[in-house]
Parts: sequence; C-alpha cells; structure tokens
Amino acid sequence: MPAPPRVVPVSLHPQQRVQAMDVNASLQQSGADLLQTHAQVLYFAHHTTAGFVEPLPENPFPDQRAVRDHVEPFRTLFPFGADYKHDEMDRRRELSPQQRECEPRNADAHLVYIGAGLTPCASYPAAPDRPVYLLDLDGVNQDTGRQRLRRVTALGFTTEQQVSSASISVPSQRATSVGLRDPRFGLFDTLYAHLARHEVQYGRIRLQVSSTTGAALTVNEYEPLLMEQDLERALQSPRCFQRKSATVYSNSHSNSHENQGASGGNRHTSAPIKQPFASGRPPRPATASGVDSNSRGDSNHALLDLRDYVDLMVVPDEQNQQGRIVQGRYQSPILLRSASAPATVQVRASIYRCV
Repeated sequence: MPAPPRVVPVSLHPQQRVQAMDVNASLQQSGADLLQTHAQVLYFAHHTTAGFVEPLPENPFPDQRAVRDHVEPFRTLFPFGADYKHDEMDRRRELSPQQRECEPRNADAHLVYIGAGLTPCASYPAAPDRPVYLLDLDGVNQDTGRQRLRRVTALGFTTEQQVSSASISVPSQRATSVGLRDPRFGLFDTLYAHLARHEVQYGRIRLQVSSTTGAALTVNEYEPLLMEQDLERALQSPRCFQRKSATVYSNSHSNSHENQGASGGNRHTSAPIKQPFASGRPPRPATASGVDSNSRGDSNHALLDLRDYVDLMVVPDEQNQQGRIVQGRYQSPILLRSASAPATVQVRASIYRCV
C-alpha cells in the first residue's frame, strides 16, 4: 500500500548571501526516508527572500546553474544598497530600536524574489538522486556577516485530488499591492471553511488570477515601505534602481524559448516595462532569464517575470490535527495590480487533498 502523507521539517544554513541550497541533500542527511517512501514531495519555504524556481515539464529538476542564471538578471535590476525606502531603518516603525540595529538591508532580495517569480511552494517527483534547490537571496547579512537559519517543510504524498474551489473579490484600491491576509477580504476564513468541510489535513491550495486582468500574485512581506514605495516604483519602471554602470544580462536561450512558444498554462506572466501586468508571452522555462535586452539597450524590452498564481501548503495542526495553512511569520499572499485592472479582481482558490 502507498505510504500515507508525512511531513518532515528541514533546516538549512546558508554560507553566502545568495546561494542555491539542495533541500534533498539536507533532507537525507537528517535521516528522513521521505524520498524513498513517497512518490511526490511538496516543499514549502517559510521565508520572503528564499524560494524556489518552479520546475516545468521540460525541466523537472533545474540544476544549480539554471537556478542562479534565472535570478541573476533581476539582481542587476535590483542591486544591494540602492535607494530603497525599506532599508531606511529609522522609518521602520514596526521595529524596536534594538531590531533596527541588526535588521538586514534586504529590499533588493524582496524585489528580486518578486520580480523573478520565485515561489515558496513547489512540487517535485520524489527522487533521492536528484537535487531540489532552494534559492536564498539574503542568507548572510551583507553588513554584519550574520548567517540565517532557513526552514523548509517537506510533505511526502502519493497523489492529490481537487476537492473544492472558491473565489473572493478584491475591490478596487489605489494601491498597487494588496495584502490578502487582511481579514477584511475573508480569504483565509473562506479557505479554512473549505478545509474543514472537506476534512483536508494534508494538501495544497492554489490561488490564481486571470493573467489578462492586469493583476498578478506573489507571496512576500507586506511591509508598507517595501510595498507602497519600493515595489510600486519597480512595477512602474523596473530599471529605476539599476545603477547606470550596470548592464542587463541577455540570455539567448530565453529568447529561443520565447520564439518557439510553450504549452501547459500560464506558469509565469512575463511583460514589457510599459505594461508590467500584461501577459501575451509564453511561460518561461526554469532555465530562462526573466530579463531581456536588445543590443540598443531599449528599456521597453526589459521584463519582469510576474506570476498569475501561487501555491500554499496544508498540514495538520499539532493541537487538533485539523488542516492548517503553512505560513512563515512575515509571509502574505499579495495581489499586484496595474492601473488598468478592473474595479474588482477575482482571486480563485483551488483546494487539493494530498493522499
């Protein structure tokens, strides 16, 4: 008989600020046999500056170089130490004086994470001999050298079944970004009602918007300076933080994939600078660059790799064994919207049970 779903926590210790770490290697070093006993593994990273480059059918296990190549162009767009309001610690009112002394300057890591379309949650076939890389963008404090602990939850299962769906309406707001953890939207109340009704203990939730509505989704920290100022500037003009001396990396492999097209649904929503939420391009493979430039340096050819969906993990609550949505302390699903977005954006949720 197939093994029942099982959860294993994984700890990783980055040695560099930007590092692709093999979660499967750490999983096996811990003594867990999850990769040997289950057919699939759903991974969830509890952080807003460390995530996965989601695998695609044509590249189910992106290697370390592919993961790094995917994100390097965005590090050029959003360099460390640029004019980010999130990094002005004296304005961060949610921090105590002691926290302001040690809080890392990492607005660049948040913007790279969002712009590159990284995800906290990704599913892979269980493969003991294949690496699964968590890409950390802020693993070591650039100013102090302090190393950070990274947490991943691995859920082993055999297959998944969709058991329910729901949708919420997010009314028009002037803000470019909307934190969906806000109880006024009722998203998590709705999700928990569906989990209880269908008795889902282990599972996955997919939140999705139509890629044609001028909206996108991410999971990140909903900190006002980051969301209302830095991210808004980046979405309006992705090159605004790029240093004049920097050259945007151009990946010819990515161009060839764009020209050939792809199938399988909108895994990523790539868009020109002037219309950062408009899709109309095929999804990018995990090895492709999310930023492109032509030989003339025309800024209209730069792309952000925004996503039209995000996934969340469900595991049993330790207290009552009911399904609990996994969330890192600072994580929130965030709706990104353009000026052309409709008065109300529908966010659809699909609930899956893992068995």
